[in-house]
Amino acid sequence: MKHKEIDRILLAAVVLLLAVVVLLAPAFISSPVEADPAAASVGEPPLEAKFLIDQNRGTAKKSAASVTSSPLGTSIEPLSPSDELTKKLNSIVRKPLYRRAEWGVDIRSVEDDISVFGHNQDKAFPPASNAKLFTTAAALDRLGPDFRFRTRLTYEGNLNPNRRLQGDLVVVGRGDPDLSDNISELAGHFFHLDRMVERVKEAGIEVVDGDIIGDDSYFTYAPYGEGWTISDLSRDYGAPISALSFTNNLITLSVRPGRKIGQPVHAYVYPSESLLTVSNRAKTVRRGRTGRIQWSKTPGTDLVSLRGQLPVNGDAKSQYFLVQDPALYTARLLRERLIKGGVKVTGAARARHSGDDLPPRPAHLLYVHESLPLLEVIGFTNKKSQNLYAEIILRTLGAEVKGIGSDEAGLEVVYEFLAEAGVDRSMADLYDGSGLSRRNLITPRAETLLLRHMAAKPYFGLFLDSLSVSGLDGTLRGRMIQAPAFQRVFAKTGTLQNVTTLGGYVRTESGKMLAFSILINNHPFSQTTAKRAIDQICNTLAKF
Repeated sequence: MKHKEIDRILLAAVVLLLAVVVLLAPAFISSPVEADPAAASVGEPPLEAKFLIDQNRGTAKKSAASVTSSPLGTSIEPLSPSDELTKKLNSIVRKPLYRRAEWGVDIRSVEDDISVFGHNQDKAFPPASNAKLFTTAAALDRLGPDFRFRTRLTYEGNLNPNRRLQGDLVVVGRGDPDLSDNISELAGHFFHLDRMVERVKEAGIEVVDGDIIGDDSYFTYAPYGEGWTISDLSRDYGAPISALSFTNNLITLSVRPGRKIGQPVHAYVYPSESLLTVSNRAKTVRRGRTGRIQWSKTPGTDLVSLRGQLPVNGDAKSQYFLVQDPALYTARLLRERLIKGGVKVTGAARARHSGDDLPPRPAHLLYVHESLPLLEVIGFTNKKSQNLYAEIILRTLGAEVKGIGSDEAGLEVVYEFLAEAGVDRSMADLYDGSGLSRRNLITPRAETLLLRHMAAKPYFGLFLDSLSVSGLDGTLRGRMIQAPAFQRVFAKTGTLQNVTTLGGYVRTESGKMLAFSILINNHPFSQTTAKRAIDQICNTLAKF
C-alpha cells in the first residue's frame, strides 16, 4: 500500500507541475528579447551600419538590423538596392588606401532630392576646378547663352584728308577670351586682328601718327586671383587676367635641333619673334644622346636663356611663357599687323588700364568684333578646364550686372544666384572663378544643390552639354572607358596638389539621373590613384 500511495503522490505532483508550466508558458513566449541586455547585444555594428548611424540616426536601428543575420542564418530583412549601393560605396571610400585621404561626397536624385549616399557632405573642401561649375552656371543664367563679348576698334584724334590719323588707334577689350580664335581654330589666330587692319585701311587711314593702345579698363587692373601661389604665376594655367587677351596670354618658345652636330638649336617665338629676346646656348648633339633643354626667363624682362642639347633628328620641345601685360601684348601685335598690312605707324604700342590717370578723349568707332556666343565659351571653359576663360567670365558678370569688372563684383552675382539654389555663403566661400585659388571652399551639398537647381532650368540641356562626357571628350576623355559609366557621366574635373574632385551628373542604367559631388583632399597618393577611386564610385552609380 505504501508503494501505491507514493506512486499516486508522485503522479499528482507531475500533473500539478505540468499545469503550472501550461499556465506560465504564454508569459515566457511573449517576453521581449530586449529584457535581457546580454542576450540582446549583437556586438559592433558592421561598417555600413556604423556609417548610417553617423549620417542618419533616425534609421540607424533599422539599418543595423537589415545587415544582421538571424540565428537561423537567414537575413532578417533583405537588402534593398539603396542598402546594397551604400555598402558598395562605403567599401570604396573606406578602403585602407583611400581612407588616408579626406573625403566629401554627396549623391542625390535629381528628380526628388532623395539622398543616395553622403559622407562629410556638410564639411568644406577645396573644389579645385569644380568651382568653374559655379561660375559658368551663374553666367549662363544671368547673361544668357547668346551673350557675346564685343571688342571695339576706335581712334582718338583727327582723321585728316591726306589719309593721316593725327592721334591714337585704340583696341578696347570687353572680355573676349577668344579674340585669337582658340575655340573653333578655323580662322587662324590673327584673323580678327587682320580684319581690324582691313577696316583701318577701308577708313582711308594710311598713316597713324600716334600710338596703338590696348585698353583693358573694362576690368579692374588685377592680373591674378586672390589665393594664387607663386608657382601658379609661371605656369600656363596661371595666365594673367585681362579684358583684352590674345593667345590665352601665352607666348610659346619652341626649339628643334640643328642639321649638324655642334650647331645651336633653332629657336622660334610665337606669335611674334619680337616678343622675346632669346639667349641661345643650347647645342645639337649626335643621334642617340638624351635631349634636355633648360629654360630661364629673367623676371620683369623679355630675356629668355636656353641651355642644354637636342640630338640630330630629335623631337622639338616647347615652353610657354606668361605675358606680363596682356593689353600691351595685344597692342604690340596689332601694331605689327598694321605695319605688315601697309599702314605706317609712327608711335609705339602701350596699354591703358583701369585707374590710369588719363584725361578722357572723344573716341570714334571704326569696327566692332563680336565673339562666339557665351554658350560656346562656357563649353570650352568646362570641357578644357580653361582657367583664364573662367576668370574672364567671372569679371564679365561683375561688369555687366554690377557695373564693376572685378572678382568681388562677379562673386556677388554668383552668390545671389547660389542663394536661389539654396546655397548660402557658409556652404560656398569663393575667391576666384576658376578654382585655382587655394582659399576656395565648398561643401559637397552646396555643389549638389547647384546641380539640382540647374537641372530645373529650361537651359539645362545646354549646361549639360558643356560638361565633359566620360570616355568621350574634355578632361574625361580617357576615363571610364569600357566600364559601366562609359558616356553616362557628365561632369567637371578638378585637380590641385593633393586635391582631386569631380562633380556633375550620372545617368544610371535604371534611367535615374543623379547629381553628385566627390571632393578628395589631402590625399597622400597620386592623382591617378585618386581618379581611379572616383571612377569606381561613378561606375557603381551607373549600375544603380
